[in-house]
Amino acid sequence: AGGALKSTEAFQINAERLTNMKTSLPGFTYKDIQSKDAQGNPCNLSDYAGKGKYVLLDFWASWCPPCREEMPNLVKLYSEYKDKNFEIVGYSLDKKEDAWKKGIQDLQMTWPQLSDCEYWNSLGVRTYAVQSIPCTVLIAPDGTIIERGLSGEALAEKIKSLIQ
Repeated sequence: AGGALKSTEAFQINAERLTNMKTSLPGFTYKDIQSKDAQGNPCNLSDYAGKGKYVLLDFWASWCPPCREEMPNLVKLYSEYKDKNFEIVGYSLDKKEDAWKKGIQDLQMTWPQLSDCEYWNSLGVRTYAVQSIPCTVLIAPDGTIIERGLSGEALAEKIKSLIQ
């Protein structure tokens, strides 16, 4: 009966999620995501991560009140550290491209943005086993994941401690 269970779609989805949860923890190397930027051009996380800068991968959506609440903190961090070896890459779970683009503008996000407008089924969400948003993944200059789930003051303190 175990073989029959393992062949079910539900088992496969959960097995993939568990693997991705484990392999996106601190100490592991980041996993690349291919998506589109806000102009519709193909874009990869690897265009930014593992290239000698600290990269904050930020999963968010325009319809998410906690995400909108956190955004001024990210805007402040970005303005303070963008010229000091730090990059943010946003990854939106929006379903509608126009809502995503309006969110970028309204929230004053001037950093790179990715989305496939696939909501919770998006490649980024699956790859990083994202279960709620906002969700951040902090990646070291060499591509190693440093920490997950930092926000607000804890995130600001961590960035400050890394970037002198």
